Amino acid sequence: MSIPRFFMESNMPQGDVVTLPFSDKEAHHIVVRRIEPGEHIAACAAGGNCWEVEVVSVSNEGIVGRPLGKMPVEHLPNLTLVQGISKGDRMGQTIRQTTELGIQRIIPFLSERTVVRLAVDERGRKGSRWRRIALSAAKQSGRSILPIVDDPTPLDDICRELVDFDRVVIAWEEADKDPDNNPLSVSDALADMGKDNRVALIIGPEGGLSVNEVEAFKALGEHVKVVTLGDLILRTETAGTVATALCMYELGGLGNHAK
Repeated sequence: MSIPRFFMESNMPQGDVVTLPFSDKEAHHIVVRRIEPGEHIAACAAGGNCWEVEVVSVSNEGIVGRPLGKMPVEHLPNLTLVQGISKGDRMGQTIRQTTELGIQRIIPFLSERTVVRLAVDERGRKGSRWRRIALSAAKQSGRSILPIVDDPTPLDDICRELVDFDRVVIAWEEADKDPDNNPLSVSDALADMGKDNRVALIIGPEGGLSVNEVEAFKALGEHVKVVTLGDLILRTETAGTVATALCMYELGGLGNHAK
């Protein structure tokens, strides 16, 4: 049986009985969950280290617990999703579902065809909301690593980051229409990659990626591969989730022990 999971702001303090370094919001969540002394929780720090903890006391002064030992460390593929920002709750849905699948990082992409136009001062608020969604999904799915969720990011900034990745996979719905692209399957694009390789997956917004954006990504180098997800037309939130699952499996996640 799984135990409730909470994320600390720093590593576990030394000692037999310690005050756990939870944020005020996380401590409040424990109170709301009516966690009682004697119950066990998982207390997770940055980097995926989690400890099973017996709760000693819950009060306004903090959560005191007795660390019982480290829990197994999560070892999932190092996959980053670059997701074109979608409207309404679709972006939140993508973040929720890909967090459950084990994504390590999500970069919301301010694409040419992004319907939602965000002023600079709005981007931080959006990012904060999406990080709360990721936190909730990580707890629900029993993850020990909280994925990084960036603020909305423009093309040039994303390109500067992707230069250093081992593989960049562009899932482009127009790939089959351009003979110069020679699109691959996800399996072929990741055949020589494994869990520890830095891999990025790029998904467009509702209107898809523009030709200019695809060419900008391809100009980063030979490590960039264009792939097809088949003949079916997928909504952006569906494409992001499906492509993430395919990549995770090919990289050795989701029960694939062949890599």
